[in-house]
Amino acid sequence: MSVSEARAADRACQWESAGALYDEAIAAGDRSLETLLDAAVLYWQSTDGGLPAARFFSREFWGRAGSRPRELLAEAASTYPSSTLARFWMRYIANIDFGERFGVEDARRLLEEDPGELVPVLRIVMTPGHDHELPNETSELFKRSHAAGTARGRYVASVLSNILAKNGEWATLTTKVPLPAGNTEDFDERRGWTSVRFAPTEFAPAFERALVSSSRPVWKGPWITLYFWAVDDPGPVEAGRKFELLRDNVVVGHGFVH
Repeated sequence: MSVSEARAADRACQWESAGALYDEAIAAGDRSLETLLDAAVLYWQSTDGGLPAARFFSREFWGRAGSRPRELLAEAASTYPSSTLARFWMRYIANIDFGERFGVEDARRLLEEDPGELVPVLRIVMTPGHDHELPNETSELFKRSHAAGTARGRYVASVLSNILAKNGEWATLTTKVPLPAGNTEDFDERRGWTSVRFAPTEFAPAFERALVSSSRPVWKGPWITLYFWAVDDPGPVEAGRKFELLRDNVVVGHGFVH
């Protein structure tokens, strides 16, 4: 079984299929660092009680998800003991789940040892009082993570999206979105499926950009607050500008930047 099939299912948010396909690929001999970590974080994230898809998981999948992250992370750490990625995820998940020590200075040391691997930035900027540090590295890590599209990438991009929005590096959009049957979960599960087209102004032409939602879009009645970020131009869009929200080039909502 090819790991490419597992990643395709992962990117499509087909959690159970992706988990099974990752396990098959690993059993068949694909024990690359990326495969082990993608599988580990997918299983770890599937145990998040706030995940909308979680209520549809089978008991068999739930049973695997409880133990697989530890097994996969342990294998990654023992097989790749000098890897920054392996050490980061082992310590990060232990900190989140069990409160084991992994603070800002620990993350800084990992970053200093391997400046090309940016994932320790996540631990630094998510810490209160440190969210304005390393802005260039934060934006670059977001780009890489969002482009990956796997559960691991989506998790990192989700955390960073809230930080970028809080720091005013994203435009905040409020729009009325008539989704089928009120299915608000589409925004949680299918990042990147929408784009936003900004209307022209007296001084600027119309333009279109990808739209990335936070992991927990803010709904108030029929209105949703989303965060816009342009890969090629992360600067803010002026408040008050009109926009249309598109899905497959069809307008599904509209609103104003604020």
